[in-house]
Amino acid sequence: MTHLWFRDPVSAAMIAVLVLLPFLWSPSARAQDSNIVFEDGFESGDLSAWDNVATDRYTVTDDPARVRSGGFAMEGVIEGDGWGEVNKWFLPGLDQLYFRFYVMFEQGFMNLRGDGNGMHFASVAGNRIDNQWSSHGQAGIVPNGTDFFVTTVDPNHSYDDPTLEPFMFYSYFPDMNCCYGNVFTQTEPAVPIRSGAWHEVIVYVDAGTPGVADGSQSLWIDGELKIQVENMRWRDTDDLRLNEVAFVNYMPGTPQVQHIWIDDVSVTTGFPGTEIQPGPFVDVSATHQFATEITWLADSGITTGCSTGGFCPNDPVTRDQMASFLARALGLPASSTDWFGDDAGSVHEPNINSLADAGVTLGCGGASYCPAELVERDQMASFLVRALGLPASSADWFTDDDNNAHEPNINSLADSAITQGCAVTGRFCPDDPVTRGQMAAFLYRAFAT
Repeated sequence: MTHLWFRDPVSAAMIAVLVLLPFLWSPSARAQDSNIVFEDGFESGDLSAWDNVATDRYTVTDDPARVRSGGFAMEGVIEGDGWGEVNKWFLPGLDQLYFRFYVMFEQGFMNLRGDGNGMHFASVAGNRIDNQWSSHGQAGIVPNGTDFFVTTVDPNHSYDDPTLEPFMFYSYFPDMNCCYGNVFTQTEPAVPIRSGAWHEVIVYVDAGTPGVADGSQSLWIDGELKIQVENMRWRDTDDLRLNEVAFVNYMPGTPQVQHIWIDDVSVTTGFPGTEIQPGPFVDVSATHQFATEITWLADSGITTGCSTGGFCPNDPVTRDQMASFLARALGLPASSTDWFGDDAGSVHEPNINSLADAGVTLGCGGASYCPAELVERDQMASFLVRALGLPASSADWFTDDDNNAHEPNINSLADSAITQGCAVTGRFCPDDPVTRGQMAAFLYRAFAT
């Protein structure tokens, strides 16, 4: 098997010099005529539509749990120190294309190669029209404008860290910095990869005018345009065109046998549209980490969103907002008492008073509620335990809340399976602020399940 260009580490210096230009347009500005060049939903039950297949690495599965639509999907296995590709060429090639596919990484996927770097996953390549392999075997080579160019969609990674991070571009082009692929990351907040769930990926590459820096590349994840890089010079000759897509799954030295599933692949010259259906808020896609929980929150009348018209899932929760979340979730009656002196004029004051009537809050001391202060995770535990009337716990679930006044309530919350702690095993991160998305998840577990 002839392998591709990018078997190499990415230095921090390379990443630091790259600037992701702000994106200026949206899918709606692109033509909706798909103009299909190639598509495969794998309903033939085999991989005969592809030109080159590493049969020891790629097969077709009919397991319903691994199929997005129809009866079949492609399964890629990653194991050992080898690699293998599945490639499709369309010679002589195109000047621009969209490459759309759906991918699911198996639960517990570890993005780690034996050399400490992350995997290379899916690529769009520009080969010479007289040599479909010209982009292959080019690791560490800066394109000269007449030989090749390529971009891949890879999960981002930190050295020697197996965490499956959001997708990025890893690109070879004539004006790149030094020898190895240059990295372009998503605008924040990045769309996370959720193992065990399907993600829609759309890549757009415009090869531009030969010799002119007017090309571009764009990446949509789950219906959101997350990377757009303009003013790129991909080529200096018309003999170099976009004419190959591939799934590479390059991860020699993988720490375990791992699987990826691909379905509903297409290459088009017009924007293919997105099949991801929006939720109740424009900033929460259907595959957002907390999409289910936030949608439930809206459907239950517990939230109407934030001031931008979205939900602002990454914003921290303030104490006055927390009062309204809980008062609505509990269906508390209005209060005739003005409990605190520092919430006058707040739109949340009625809910703060209702929460105090119910004994869910005692304020922050001195007849004050501190409405604008952020809710920390330990405070959130006490709010929820009082709201739900949870029993005391005899377990000590976490190692980082010793001597914390909220520790008994943190343990009660863990007993009830409303929390499993934070990202570090065995820890609760009691001093971290709670985001609105996380709050939606806590409320969903507390009240909907």
